[in-house]
Amino acid sequence: MPEAARDRKGGSSTPRALQGSLARAPAYPLYILEGEKGEPTDRLALERCLACIREKVLGPGASHGETEETWNLTILSGERVALAEILDAALTLPLFGGQRLVIVRGVSEISAAGDETGQKVQVEGLRRMVGPEATAVVVLVEPPLDGRLKVHKALRERACVVSCSSPPPQEMPGWLVAEARDKGLELASETSRMLAAIVGTDTSKARQELEKLDLYLGGGGGRRAVTPEDISAVVAGGAIADAWRLCDAVACLDEAEALRIARELIDRGDEAIALIGALAFRLRQMIQAAELHERRVPIPSILGEVRAWGGTRSAIEKHLRRYDPKGVPKGLCELYRADRSCKSGSEPREVLLSAVSRIIRTATGQPRMVPRSL
Repeated sequence: MPEAARDRKGGSSTPRALQGSLARAPAYPLYILEGEKGEPTDRLALERCLACIREKVLGPGASHGETEETWNLTILSGERVALAEILDAALTLPLFGGQRLVIVRGVSEISAAGDETGQKVQVEGLRRMVGPEATAVVVLVEPPLDGRLKVHKALRERACVVSCSSPPPQEMPGWLVAEARDKGLELASETSRMLAAIVGTDTSKARQELEKLDLYLGGGGGRRAVTPEDISAVVAGGAIADAWRLCDAVACLDEAEALRIARELIDRGDEAIALIGALAFRLRQMIQAAELHERRVPIPSILGEVRAWGGTRSAIEKHLRRYDPKGVPKGLCELYRADRSCKSGSEPREVLLSAVSRIIRTATGQPRMVPRSL
């Protein structure tokens, strides 16, 4: 066998690229599905990738266990799985032709041979597993691989590593538009940003909220436009209206009221990350309004341009003259720092309260000092 074939390597991919490649070519013999290092795994993307691979290898219906080809399916799980077990399953000829699918998930350890000779044998087995004569597809779901072990390093080098991470915040509105379109829902750019501000980058939560909107708007009846009022009424069980109370207090530059609402929401269990997302949406409206006001655009035109409605419209209309065009944008930096602090393990309550206070103070051109009484 040529050396190039013996040392076949898979490279890296994304969920979208994986789906495209499976639509036009056979599955690669070895996949690793995991999130980016240091970032949470996108569970929805991971399960969709796994379903695509199952259907490609075992046939239509396999993603739901609805095909007879599941006799060629081996699932290995548990506290500890030996690499020898994975190789045995992968190198076993499939029944009645076709391909065998081996899925390894939910394991805390993939144990390798205990000596160097044994590991060399297993590395050779990996070469056979991904070689041109491979009859199985192996999927390692979030495998606990130790880069110091030669055989674990070989596993990663020979796998097609699919990064199942959540979309970055700036891409989430586009993700929502595409998902909504599949359900017959139309999200305008402003509405998609509003929804993205609520759900953050949690795609599983986003899908649930789109399903609720689908039912709320009648379900399956052609193309249906989603309005901000629909989102306020349905998303997060209507509880998002409380988050908008916080946002409107910020738009009113009422520090005491905003801090009171923020404490109330955090103490009852609302997630700081979701509240930060909602604040980012409102802050972008305030920034746009402040910039237009500085250019002497009439206030009615400003309110139409920023698509303010309900309490937000009243808040911006009443307090717009107090917005500092140079200070309001600084609030986005405060929210970015708050988001990173929450994700790095800082106390969410204190992070959110501090951010709210700083946003209001910088929006009016005041110093960034935060009172000790938070």
